[in-house]
Parts: sequence; structure tokens; C-alpha cells
Amino acid sequence: MRFLFGFILFTSVSFSSFSQYDEAVIEVLASNDEQEIYNLANVLMLDGYLYKADTLVVKLLTFDENNPEYNYFKGIIELYSHKEHEKAIPYFNKSTEKVEGRIDLFKIDTDVTNDTYFHLASIYHYLKDFDKAEENYRLFKDRCKKSSELYKITDVRLEQCSVARKLIADSLDVNFIPVNINTDAPEYSSVISANGKELYFTSRREWKGEDQKYFMYPVDNSFPEDIFFAKGNGNGVWSEPVVLPLCEANKNESAVSLTPDMTMLYVYSDSLGNGDIFVSSYEDNYKSIQDLTYKKLNTKDWETHSVVTQDSSIIIFSSDRKHGHGGRDLWVIHKQEDSTWSKPVNMGPEINTELDEDAPFLTLDNKTLYYATNGRQSMGGFDIMKSEYKNDDWSAGENLGYPINSTGDDIYYSVTANGKDGYYTSFREGGKGEKDIYHVNYNDSKADDIIALDGGVINITDDAEEIDLIVTLMNKTDNINVPITVKGNDFYKVLEDCKDYSLEMKNNANDEVLYTEDFKTNCADSSQHLEKYYYNGQYKLDGIVADENGQPIENATVELINKKTGESFATIQTDENGQFKNEDFKDLRPGDSMNVSVKLSAENYTSAQYEIDTLLGQHGDIAVNYVLNSESKEDVINDLLAQHIIYFDYDKSNVNKSEKEVLDQVVVILNDNPEEKIIVQSYTDCRGTDEYNQRLSEQRAKAAVKYIKAKISNPDRVTGKGMGEKYPIDECNCEEEDKSCTEEQYRDNRRTTFEVVEEEK
Repeated sequence: MRFLFGFILFTSVSFSSFSQYDEAVIEVLASNDEQEIYNLANVLMLDGYLYKADTLVVKLLTFDENNPEYNYFKGIIELYSHKEHEKAIPYFNKSTEKVEGRIDLFKIDTDVTNDTYFHLASIYHYLKDFDKAEENYRLFKDRCKKSSELYKITDVRLEQCSVARKLIADSLDVNFIPVNINTDAPEYSSVISANGKELYFTSRREWKGEDQKYFMYPVDNSFPEDIFFAKGNGNGVWSEPVVLPLCEANKNESAVSLTPDMTMLYVYSDSLGNGDIFVSSYEDNYKSIQDLTYKKLNTKDWETHSVVTQDSSIIIFSSDRKHGHGGRDLWVIHKQEDSTWSKPVNMGPEINTELDEDAPFLTLDNKTLYYATNGRQSMGGFDIMKSEYKNDDWSAGENLGYPINSTGDDIYYSVTANGKDGYYTSFREGGKGEKDIYHVNYNDSKADDIIALDGGVINITDDAEEIDLIVTLMNKTDNINVPITVKGNDFYKVLEDCKDYSLEMKNNANDEVLYTEDFKTNCADSSQHLEKYYYNGQYKLDGIVADENGQPIENATVELINKKTGESFATIQTDENGQFKNEDFKDLRPGDSMNVSVKLSAENYTSAQYEIDTLLGQHGDIAVNYVLNSESKEDVINDLLAQHIIYFDYDKSNVNKSEKEVLDQVVVILNDNPEEKIIVQSYTDCRGTDEYNQRLSEQRAKAAVKYIKAKISNPDRVTGKGMGEKYPIDECNCEEEDKSCTEEQYRDNRRTTFEVVEEEK
């Protein structure tokens, strides 16, 4: 795209290629002749080759580091080539003494001293130091000639400072973030699709495997413009961008706009001269660009951007053609009843200014126009404006405000049909690569007043079977087949209101019908967003149950419990490999949480419970590995002993005859396991004092121990302990006036239990 600063003119020089410039730079540097180096630096600066001039200017500063003109050159390079605003300030500050003679060699009307004030003002303006910006703008205006190209925009810049002060004071509360496709190279001219899933943008990043050194942009040595595409996941994350096939490594191509059905991409290219608008088709896989069918848009002048209404009846575009208000203006063309196109009409002073308007974008309902201006309503550079179509005309543009707009360039705004997500280009402090693409999210957004069908196939899992989607849409009211273009697995279509439709999605690979639905669109004049998706694949729980040594456990029982409801929804047995699988998750979608309790049990193993709390993504198989510990001999014996409990009568410590049968079973267990030690623990109910109950429980424990010891080998392995009234089975109130337990409950508390004593390790 064009390059123009106030002091630079494009001139015919004796060098016709980058290589000749490179050779000349090497030659004059080797001469070490200040005058020759200065002369070539002038040629490069005036011809716009700032990046190549930098080496020469750095050398000139070694001859005289305080030379005002050398410092002026370096300030220009830092500001406009390196985009380093603050670094340029000390160089401009050294260039305020008047320089005679040398620039007059090229017979152009340039006063270095005066221009310095303008460039300093621009820097402070960008840095939001409005006091210094206004001071330097006025110094420039007082000193420069009125014929200067910069003079006529100084008043505009002063007004922009006032606008910036006001908008910053009334700062908006909006959420905007850089998009994850930005790099150290410039990214700009983004175009978001109506459904928010496709992002096209322009970048000057390097092509891998291509030698582009002879096609670099001379101002900053950036690579040619190319159009890239990224696919969104719906959560603000974009895929790795890929360059469109239509792009050529040695030419400039830039994204302009996208039709609502996402099938036609409008492209800017300067390959034929000044710069024109072309179109590329998805059916052609964006392999090439074609001329527009309407011939009145492109001219020998500069056409930079355009947008077409969703019914293809109106085109709004930007051009610097004659009879405008100044610079680039917005123009409109209407399709007439005989399908011919009207002559372009300027959109008038409510939109256009004496400076530039560019990058128009229309919402799908044709009611809102977004565009960019660097005129008097801007904060500085380009700002994004908004105009509403009312009473058959467009309202005066309204600034979107700060911080969406900044004191740098803010341009190329586009928004999704639901109004929630806007994407635009900004050159501001804190950026990653000079120009970057930003995403603005509006919580209180207003959707376009259209009826939109948004659908396709959503692969729930990354291993889902591939589907070759075909979509058929019938307008049953008018008996018309509505053409639908499927891009990948997505489609988007603006529908007519108050119509009956029939939708079918089919897998072309096997003719399987995936989805059918009849629906009717709204008859009221209001927006309607219809989402029709087929969810392909489902989540599966794949697990393995093994022991502590990693050996699979066959016939383990796996019970799955919904943690939210507490209900068991599946019981599975592991196979000979310890594996189990469950597919009862058909209603879960990416972004949902899987919240499941997994209860595991197997014979001769200690039961266990595990929890699954995971946020689902694109991986369909939720793999889990569980361990069941083998039951120790002590565990087995404890399980047996837990089945044997004896009870004592109230206030007694002798073993009843009926309880001796239970003790005899304990004796059998001990005799079968002569190495095991046990402890006998006796309890009382809560009646009586604590001291009395403690003594009574100790007596009961001794009685049970004595009985067992008399019938086993190695009786020393049995010990007893009185527990008093601690740890009751039933909580009782033993106050004299309120005995809340039944006799049976008191009896339950007068228990004696048996437990293996584990060896200390």
C-alpha cells in the first residue's frame, strides 16, 4: 500500500532494484566520504528506502553526532521505519537548528527545523502527552509555510488532541484482548465471519522456504502482504494460521471483506497498479483472484476497501477518486431494478472529511456502518466510527470511544452477526508487532436484525469418524431449494422471515442421514439465531484396574456414580486384561465437566473409590488407571472378627453362656492363625459415672480375655482394654430424668469387639 510522509516524495532515481541500492550502500560506505554518504542517504530517504538509509545515517552521525540534519534523518527512521516513538525524540531535539543548502540540492520545499516540530508533536500525540503535542503542533504551524503538506492537517491534529482528552476522560468499560495469531510482524485488516468461526487477516510475516529479499517494503524492510486464515474454536482461541493459496510471495494481497455465507472473499491487490478490489471464491479454494463483475468500482485511482450487503444490492467502498471531500472517501453503488449498477455516489459530509475514510463494514441487517477516519473526530491516526441508517440516510459518524480507539491507528473493524465479538487492527503501545489484531467482547451486545441459520458438524472427539457433510435446505413455503455451501463442516445462511423450512444433513461418504428437522422462521421483525448441529462422536471412559504390582484384576466390579445426583448409572466387570469401558456420556459436550465417582471392588482386594472431575476437550477417550491393593491376611482376619461381637448384661462383667459360643468362634480363628495377635475391647452404656464405667469395661475385657486364653496356644497374644462409655453405637441421653435409649440400644453399646494387632514396622 502507499507510503507518504510530509517530507518524502517519490522520485526517479538511477537505482532500479534492491540489489543496486545494496551495492551502492556498500560502495559509498567503503569510500568513507561524508559527502557521498550524505548524497546517497538523501536519495534513499526521499525515495522512501528508510530501512536501507539507516546504515548510512548511522555512519553520518559518526562524522558529526550533533549535526541537525543527520539527527533529523535518524529521527525520521526511528519514527517511521522502526516505529520507535520514544527513541526518535532525542534525535529530533538535536535537529532544531536551521540547516541550509544541502536539501536544496533536490529543490523541494522542506524546512528541517519546522518539520521537526510536527514529527515531535506526532510522537507526543501518540504517547498521550497532549500538552507537549499541542505545544509542538503550534510551534510547527507558526513557523512552517502554508504550502507545506503538513500545514493543512495541523489544525486537524490539534482537534484530535481535544477529542482524545475527552474520550480518555470518558473511558469505556470494555474487554478487549490481543488475538493469539499476532506475531512480531504486522498483522492487520482482519475479517471475522458472521458466525465468528473464521478469521481472515493480512500479515507481513515471512514465507518459509521463499527468498523474498528483493520484495521487501522499503520503509521498514517488512515482507510483502499476504492473507492468512485461522479457524476458531468458539472460545477465542484460533488455529495456527495458514496462508491462502491465492497469495504470491512477491506480491501484496490483503483481506478486505467476506460474504455472509463465507463463500466469497474480497481482496485488495496493487499488482495492476494503484490498488484495486478483487474477489476470490471458496469453490476455487481461494486459489486465485478474479475481477469484480461490477466494473464501476475499480478505477485508475486508489480503491482500498469494500463491503457488499448480504443480498448483494449495495456496495460501499473507499477510494481517493476525484470529486470527493479529500483523501480517501466512502462511496456507494446500488444495484438497480434492471440488475445494472448505478454510478458511485459519495456518501457525503456526514461520513467523509477533508482527510481519509477507509475500511467500511456493514452489519448483516444493513443498519449499522462501521468505518475508519483520520479526520477531526479521531483521537489520532485512524479511529473506528459508527453510523446508523435512519430515515433513508446515514447518520453522522460517532467515535466508538477509548480504549477501543487509541492515539495510534485503529481500523478494519468487523463484528459477528450476534454483535458479541468485534475484531479490528490497532497500532498502540504494548503491541506485539507494530500493528496487531484485537478482539473486543460485548456482554450487552445487540444482534443484527436478521434470521440466521448456523450449523454443521461438531466433532466431539478427535477420533470421531470423518464426515463428508452435505446439507439440503428446502423453503417449503415457496417450494424452493435454498443453496447451502458447506465449508469444512460448517454452514451459515441468512433466511427469509415467516417461512417453513426443512433441513437435512447427510454424510456423503455413505449416504447416512445424520440430522433432519422442520422449522419455521419468525414472522415478527426481530432477530433469530437458529443453531442446527450434529454432534459427531462421544466420550468414552476407558479404564484399567490392576493390583499394586501392576497385574490386571479380572472380574473387578466397577460402579459409576453421577456425583451431581448421587445415582449409580453403570456397573461393569473388568475383562481378563483388567480393562473396562463405558460410553454412557452421549449428552456431554466439549467444555462440559465429567463428574463421576468410581467405586471398585474385587474378591481378596481392598475396595476403593476414585473421583473423576475433568473439563472435557477434544480427546474422546478419558483414560484412567486404578489400583486395588491386595487384602492382607490381617485384613481377612479382621473381616472375620468383625462378624463376632459379644454383649454383657447391665452392670455385669461375667460372660453369659450364650456369648461363649461367639467366643468359641474367635478361638477357632486364633487357633487357625497361631501367629496373629488380637486386642479385646469392651464398652459400657452411658449409665453410671465415667469412673465406674471405665472399671466395669476393664473387668469385662479381662473376662473375655481369660476365656479365650484358656483355649488357645500362646495365650500371651491376646490382650484386653476397657473403653468405658466411649464411642457408643447409639447416642443416648443418660440424665436421670430423660433416658432416651431403649434397652436394646443400651445393650448395643455394651459390646465387646476383637481386632488384629498390627506388627510395628
